[in-house]
Amino acid sequence: MSANPTASPPRFFRRDVIAWAVLFLASLLAFGGVHLWLHQRVVPSSGPRAAGSSDPRLAVLAYGRVVAEPNGVHLDAARLRDQLDALQREGFTPVTLNEVSDFYYRGQPLPPRPLLLTFDRGYLETYEQADPILRSMRWRAVMFLITRDQQSRDTSRLYWDRLQRMVDSGVWEVGSNGHAGPLAALLSAEDEQPEVLLDHAPNVPDPEAHREEWFQRLLRDYRASQSLIEGHLGRRAMAFADPFRDPFWLRDQEAYRANGEALAASYPLAFVGDRFGVNDRRSDPHRLGRLRVDPLWSGSQLVSRLSAALASPPMAGEHHRERTQVWSTATTPDEAPRDGVVLEGTPGSDAWVAGSRWADDWSLEADIKTEGGQFWVVQDAASPGEELRWGGDERKLYVERRRWGGLPEVLAEFDADVAPNRWHHVKLIKRSRGMWIEWDGRPLADRPVDLRERSRGDVGWAAWRADGPARLWVARVRFERVPFLTRVVGGEPSADEVQSLVRSAPMLAAVSPTWMQVTPEGGATESPVDPMAFSILSRRYGWEVLPTIRITGNEGSLSVPQIVARVEQERWAGIHLDLRDLPAGGRDRYGLFVEALARGLEQKGYNLVLSAADDFVPSPLSKHAPIENLAPRYLQLSAR
Repeated sequence: MSANPTASPPRFFRRDVIAWAVLFLASLLAFGGVHLWLHQRVVPSSGPRAAGSSDPRLAVLAYGRVVAEPNGVHLDAARLRDQLDALQREGFTPVTLNEVSDFYYRGQPLPPRPLLLTFDRGYLETYEQADPILRSMRWRAVMFLITRDQQSRDTSRLYWDRLQRMVDSGVWEVGSNGHAGPLAALLSAEDEQPEVLLDHAPNVPDPEAHREEWFQRLLRDYRASQSLIEGHLGRRAMAFADPFRDPFWLRDQEAYRANGEALAASYPLAFVGDRFGVNDRRSDPHRLGRLRVDPLWSGSQLVSRLSAALASPPMAGEHHRERTQVWSTATTPDEAPRDGVVLEGTPGSDAWVAGSRWADDWSLEADIKTEGGQFWVVQDAASPGEELRWGGDERKLYVERRRWGGLPEVLAEFDADVAPNRWHHVKLIKRSRGMWIEWDGRPLADRPVDLRERSRGDVGWAAWRADGPARLWVARVRFERVPFLTRVVGGEPSADEVQSLVRSAPMLAAVSPTWMQVTPEGGATESPVDPMAFSILSRRYGWEVLPTIRITGNEGSLSVPQIVARVEQERWAGIHLDLRDLPAGGRDRYGLFVEALARGLEQKGYNLVLSAADDFVPSPLSKHAPIENLAPRYLQLSAR
């Protein structure tokens, strides 16, 4: 017997379709909401800032890995929060790479106490610990990447999707530590793990014969990183930062030049390790200093160091209670004097005066005691890798110019009683390109040492010994700025005028022969200037030659390009502009002329010294640029 199956009732899918549609829409909304939440902008785009300065000092901090809990090696999240809270209380204002670029290339001002926060190597853990702190404070920062790590999907590093969300939040910008890094780019291709060779000379071609190859290797590395960042994040990579402080391979001048050219061809900004991490408008935008933050510093310690580094030293003669801060790279022994440091190390150690880079002309006094080896007072020279130094040992004292990897050039040498294990008092006065030296209260020479060129940079102490540990005691350090003193003399100076100059040699920075006078009617008359006499004085005493233009009326007959061309032709160091005889009613219109002259001289590397009556400053000049910002190197305001 056969059975007939029961027929199934007809089925309608309307409810299913509606359910699926609702589910799809809900999923879409949920996905969109999550996407918007992940990519939300936490910090708004830069809007109007508090009025700042057209000549600020910019602090840049470099952080390495940030961890959740203290481990004695890396900075932990709680200490990072303590440091950033302390910086905020002291009025520091975080800035962006775009703002820094606009400052250097477009002359845009920065907000008060500008601060750039940077983190290296793109660690995921750094982001996880730092991001919540930065978001809560609404502070911005830069994450630098070695982009090879992103491409290799290193699990300890940030991936591109997370980096995209970071950039979208407005909290983070992204910069480059290189693709493989500059050191790896300079190593030959067969080196498999270049990082392990950091303490050894890299396997690079002969520098002079192959500088172009160095340049091409570095350029390929920088542009590969730049291309990856821009391709994945859709934003221009604004800056490069070397994750190593003072890389040893840059001590070769050819490598340094090749690196500088490659950076300038790739990024608007570049950062290097620096003992203070502070910069100003004269800093090279492709060599901006970053202070590597010690993981053990408290917030107050960091603020103290930054504040000291940003402040100008006191002017000689000013009453000030604060003692000069000297930072040592080594731990100071317990027996160190309360107002000094002990430098010890094998083969050497050094310590540096905070804020000394802001003093073009300075005086340094201290008591020192050496226990063998050499001692030196050192100043960074204008060119990276070069330094000016004075010191020696019990046999002789020297003034030298020294370049990394080369023999020192001796500028002067002296015999002196440098007895070890005994305190000595030293006094140096460095002004313009001359240095006056006193040892135990007596001059070492009858005239200043001609340093041959100006230098501006950090000033410090160094101890060194080839055959054992060096040890140098430095106490009662007093570092001050000294005024840039200019003496006006005749264009063909008499013997009495020369003798008067010689008597002022220790403090005199420049001589100013009378050259041009502009009458109230606007006519200009020139007086002869003896080129041979002033060339001899300049070389013998380290004085600059700044001829005087004295204006007593209308400056209409003066041409800034012609003045600058004449300075260049005569090989003068600049101009002394004397406005003290201007009538009170005629001073207002001179601000723009002074500004134009200052800018014209600055572009060629020359100086402007301005002598003006006290009431000259409240003029149109102050509406365009503060008076203190006009000097290419020096500015002197002297009332009659």
